[in-house]
Amino acid sequence: MLPVVAGGAERRKPDWPLHSEVVRRMLTVGRESKKEIPVKMRRMQAGAGRGNSTAVDMEKPTLTPRVHIGRLILLPSLLTLAITILRLVGELQQWSKTWFNPAPGGGGAIVGIVWLVPVLGVYFAIRLSSQGLGPPTPKRAIVYAVSGLLILGAGFVLFNTFPFSLPGLVFLWATSALGAAMQRLGWREMFKVLMSYAYAARIPVAMVMFLATRLRWESHYSALAFPPARLNWLAQFFLIGFFPQLVWWVGFTMVVGSVFGSIAAALAQRHRPPQPAPAPS
Repeated sequence: MLPVVAGGAERRKPDWPLHSEVVRRMLTVGRESKKEIPVKMRRMQAGAGRGNSTAVDMEKPTLTPRVHIGRLILLPSLLTLAITILRLVGELQQWSKTWFNPAPGGGGAIVGIVWLVPVLGVYFAIRLSSQGLGPPTPKRAIVYAVSGLLILGAGFVLFNTFPFSLPGLVFLWATSALGAAMQRLGWREMFKVLMSYAYAARIPVAMVMFLATRLRWESHYSALAFPPARLNWLAQFFLIGFFPQLVWWVGFTMVVGSVFGSIAAALAQRHRPPQPAPAPS
């Protein structure tokens, strides 16, 4: 405790000074530093805008474009389904065979989803290219597409050498799957879109073929329309309907769609106007 002088004298000041001037200066410097921080940040951002290499890089990360496959194939898939149903009704109602051919294979009929493949190949290619998802190298995409087409054709030729035999069918399906898988090396985004569309188109056809075979409809959708293989109707359906639709026709759609699509993408890139050069800083 501090000593007290007799007679009510004032207390003696403490032996240690409070250094009030030093404390005041420290508080003042702290307040000034807080004010200077936003100013320094604004100067650094302004320097980044002028291309100052010492400024902090405030650029946003670049986003890689993504394709929404469901949205892209929705309308084409619905159109394909409508044509499939129309084809079935036309055959069952025995409308014009020029438009609805009920013969095995149904080749040459005007109404058919096979004619959509090249058109949709071009459509998908243009849509993908417009979204910045075109082929990295158009020539490479064309090479893989044409190579897949040659493999697909070779499998079909060899199949005709052993028509409707199990080895011939297996070889036909294998070459189709190989040709389709090659398209991933040329244009990955197109590969995904065409594969999704192909299954969206061919799964309903396989379901129609199941009903046509089970109910023995007079339609090219019936697997029983082909030469009998001494099998029951279910085995005939799997051999002539299920695997061809979900393997060979899927591969056909992907390969042929890639051929037309890659050529369309290459032409689109060639005729695309050059991008304006960036303004000098």
